[in-house]
Amino acid sequence: MLSHPYHAEDDDASTIYPVYLLEINAPPSQDTATGLPHAEEVHDAVLRDLLTLLVLPAVTGSAPQPGGWIPCDTAPSRLTNADGVVPSKAALLNRMRWALTERRRRREDEIILAQLTEEDASPPSLPEAPPPRRRAGVGRAHCPYFAQPSSPVFFENAGGTQVPLPVTRATVSSLCHRHRANEGRRWNYVARETLRRLLAAPDDAAVILGPNASRLLADLAARWEHLLSPGDVVVVADWNHVANVTPWERAAQNAGATLRRWPMGYQTDPPPGLLDRAVSVVAVGHASNVEGEACDLPALVRTIRKLVPHAAIVVDGVAAFPHIPARFGEMEADWYVAALHKACGPVAGVLVGTRNAAAKAAGNSQAWEPGTDNFEACAGIVGMGEYFSLLAEEEAPPPAGTEGQDTAQVNGASPCLLSFEDLIDPEAQHVQLSPDTVEMAYRVVREAERELLAPLLNYVRGHPRLHVLERGGGWCHVRLPIVSVVHSILAAEEIVGHCRRHGVVCRGGTFLSPRLFESKLVQDLCPGVWPERLREEGAVRFSLLHYNTVEEVRRLVQVLEKIEGW
Repeated sequence: MLSHPYHAEDDDASTIYPVYLLEINAPPSQDTATGLPHAEEVHDAVLRDLLTLLVLPAVTGSAPQPGGWIPCDTAPSRLTNADGVVPSKAALLNRMRWALTERRRRREDEIILAQLTEEDASPPSLPEAPPPRRRAGVGRAHCPYFAQPSSPVFFENAGGTQVPLPVTRATVSSLCHRHRANEGRRWNYVARETLRRLLAAPDDAAVILGPNASRLLADLAARWEHLLSPGDVVVVADWNHVANVTPWERAAQNAGATLRRWPMGYQTDPPPGLLDRAVSVVAVGHASNVEGEACDLPALVRTIRKLVPHAAIVVDGVAAFPHIPARFGEMEADWYVAALHKACGPVAGVLVGTRNAAAKAAGNSQAWEPGTDNFEACAGIVGMGEYFSLLAEEEAPPPAGTEGQDTAQVNGASPCLLSFEDLIDPEAQHVQLSPDTVEMAYRVVREAERELLAPLLNYVRGHPRLHVLERGGGWCHVRLPIVSVVHSILAAEEIVGHCRRHGVVCRGGTFLSPRLFESKLVQDLCPGVWPERLREEGAVRFSLLHYNTVEEVRRLVQVLEKIEGW
C-alpha cells in the first residue's frame, strides 16, 4: 500500500493520507491464483477494510475503522486498543487461514526436499498398496519386453502396449502355417468370437475388423453420410479424440447437415437445446485419453437415447477398453470402437454395431472388409483371448506363503520364453473365453491399476508446480491409470526428454484431443499458464497398465525430481 502524505500548515496537525494505492498480487500458482475461493476472500477482506477506513468516513462522517491495517509512518508500538486499531473479524480469519496454508506449504516443501536429499539412498516415500496381496505387475511375466534388464520403464501404454507371449505365439504360428482356406478361416472366426466376448456384444451384433480404430470410424462416417440430409444435425463431443470428430465433420459438410459441438463441462447432462429431434448422430467418447477419466457410459447413453431416441450413438472406446469392460450388450449405443494394440493385442481395430445399425450402414455399399483378411492380426486377437484368460486366473487365491507379495514377484520377474517349436505349434489349443472369464480378468486389471495410480496421483497432486488435468466429481465414473500434468514453468518437451534420457518412456503433446486443451475447463485447471501454451504444447502424459509396478512409479518420481527447476 502506497501513500502520498502531506502536512497541514499547523505543525501539530496529523499527517493526512489523501491517496492510497493498493496492489493485490496473486502469484500464478494453483493455491493462490485469482478465482480460487480463499484468494478471493482475501481480496474481499482488503476491499472491505479500505471502505471502512477511508470511503465510508468521507461519505457518511462515520469513525474510521482501520481493521488490521497500520499507517506506514506510524510505529506499531504506539498503537493500542485506545487508538481504535482493532483487527476486524475478517482480518483475523484471514490471518488464521493463511497461517495454516503457509504451514501446509512449508510441510510439502520439506517432504520434497527430503526426497531430493534421500533419492540416492532410498526411493521416495510413497503409499504402499493394501494387503493381503498386491496385484501391480500382473501379466508382466508373459511380456518379453520386461525380460530385458535394460528395458526402460514404459509409461506410454496409451499409445500402444507391450505384447504378451500368447499374442506373439499365435501370430508366429499363423505366419508359419499359412493356409487361407483352412487356417485363415479358422483364425478369422475365432478372432471375431474372441472380440465378441471381450466387448460383451450380443450374438447378432456385427463385429467388423480394420487396420485401426481411426480407419473404422472414418469408414462408418462415410457410410452414414448417405443417410444424412440437409436439416439433420450431427453432434460431436469436445472430449473426443479427433478420430471420432473429423469424419463426422466431413460427413455433415458433404451432406449439408448441421454440426453441433457438445462442450466440455456438460458430460453428465447435455446443455439445453443441444439434443433435439433433428439430431441424427451423436459421437461421444467413453474416456479421455488425456484426463484418464471414464464416464458412466450406460447412464450417458440412456440420457441421449431419452432425448433423441432415433439418433445413432457412436462411442469411441479406445482409451477405456484396455482398463474397463465395454459391456456393449448392456447399453443402448449403436456403435463401439476399440484399438487392439492399446490392449496388449495386434495393431488392428474393431467396430461392433447392433444388427439394425449395421443393416442401415450397409445399404447398397461394398463390403466392410474388402479383399483378403489380415489372418496374422486375427491370430493375434485369438492370443489376446488367451492372455485375458491368464489374467483371470490371477483372481484365484495366491499360493501358500506368498501373501502380501507383488504378483510380478510371485510369477517371476521375467517371462519364460518359449522355444521356436512351441511358437509355431499348429495344434495348440486356443482358449474360448466366457463372459465370467472376461469380467474376472478386468477385475484383476482394475485392482492392479488402482495400486499403481494411488501413489502417482498422490505425488503429482501434492506438487506445488504441477497442474493435474482431471475433473473428478460426477463425471469421473472410473479413474484410469492415465495421468497428464502441466508444469507451471517447464515445457512438456523438456520433461519428456529428461525422462527418456533417464530410462523412462512417457509422452508430451495434445494427443489428438485439441478441443480439450482449448476448453475453458482445462484452462481453469492450469491457472497462470498461458492458453496459447496449452494449445501448442499440451501436457506430459504418464499412461500405465496393469503390468507396470509400484517400483517403476518410484523410479519415475526419482527421475522427475532430478530435473532442474522441477
